[in-house]
Amino acid sequence: MKGGVYQIINKVTGKFYVGRSTNVYDRMKRHKRALKRDTHRRKNGKRTPLQRAWNKYGEDAFIFQPIDFFETEEEQKLAEKEVIDTFWESGLLYNKSPSTGGGGATKGKKLGPRSEETKRKISKSLEGRSATEEHKQNISKGLQGRTFSDEHRQNVSKSLRERPIVICPHCGREGRLNMTRYHFDNCKHREI
Repeated sequence: MKGGVYQIINKVTGKFYVGRSTNVYDRMKRHKRALKRDTHRRKNGKRTPLQRAWNKYGEDAFIFQPIDFFETEEEQKLAEKEVIDTFWESGLLYNKSPSTGGGGATKGKKLGPRSEETKRKISKSLEGRSATEEHKQNISKGLQGRTFSDEHRQNVSKSLRERPIVICPHCGREGRLNMTRYHFDNCKHREI
């Protein structure tokens, strides 16, 4: 599964950009390429706030990372909107507006839900993959020293508390929305 929501974090200021795409890794690569070439601009030709920060702090000040992956574009859009709504008032976002406008498919990509066969193929191709220790350490280093205001922490806490409660259809366990991704598929009471 490649579709989801991602963030580009400025380690120096704590500000970040949130986006969504049907191919997160490809989209993050395209952002990075545009930033390196100083072509990350708005339609009117002006540099984006993210480009200006990139030019000021340099490539080493930024981390590109997925936030979460989702099956459908609708789930991606809702997740992106939730993050933007949560952080919009904080002033920590590089996004130009509180609405979600991006995340379309890469040119030539088929839109819509994937067939069960396609899901199985993707799942099989990803079996055994995990982040290298070096990659994990790089992410850890990038997040060290990052501080958040009390207001920011309260906003995140409030947002997490407001997530809908879901119930596992296999064992009846209750949890928040993220549980659907992790617990439902791995529930020991699930019939295979």
